[in-house]
Amino acid sequence: MQIAETQEIGTLIALQNKMVLQSSRSSSTQKIIIPDGNVSCIQSGGHVLVTLSKSTASKVEAYDVDKLLGRLVDNGSLPL
Repeated sequence: MQIAETQEIGTLIALQNKMVLQSSRSSSTQKIIIPDGNVSCIQSGGHVLVTLSKSTASKVEAYDVDKLLGRLVDNGSLPL
């Protein structure tokens, strides 16, 4: 895996603290890494920006990206 040149995955557009990784063999295979820190939202023009505090994050979560459906695939850590 390597850091994807484009950090957009078609969802979580407002999220500022994420890192998208892609397979070095296939650009269609992607993962996203998201810290579990405190959430803050601010309005910026007609949009909302969502930030996750890195200083309060105790871990990060990695999710597979389903590019066909534009969604994250649960890694078992998402609440029901």
